[in-house]
Amino acid sequence: MEKERIYEKKYPPAGQRGEAEHATAGEPEALRRDFREMYRKMIEETTNLAIPGRMQASEQFIRTAIEVGQLYKLDTEITRYEDRITVRYAFDCCGGLKELNRVFGMADTFSFFKDIDGRDLTICMDYYTHAVLRGGKIVAP
Repeated sequence: MEKERIYEKKYPPAGQRGEAEHATAGEPEALRRDFREMYRKMIEETTNLAIPGRMQASEQFIRTAIEVGQLYKLDTEITRYEDRITVRYAFDCCGGLKELNRVFGMADTFSFFKDIDGRDLTICMDYYTHAVLRGGKIVAP
């Protein structure tokens, strides 16, 4: 799956923090091979259909995401995939992020993760420019 990094900005953490601990369990080669085969089949069975107007409208999503990330000094990565734009914000816990609602309101999906790359919280938001079909069924957005 092709991807292009559109924007990246990182801010120093507030206060002193230790290195994030990442435990990785060894996986048997057979498990990795099974995953690679499943992923290959999934990609082969995937069709992306452009959603009219969404590619052009994605530019506003990108501008808004950059503006909000700069406002709150959130670590921000914006990546363009074949079917979507993904905004990834990483930060230490805080409150009062009202303007973040602007980006949430434009996103089709979002996910939350904790303790990634030394930050308390990571939010990933996807804006789909293409409908994703697998086996003839729409799976996103």
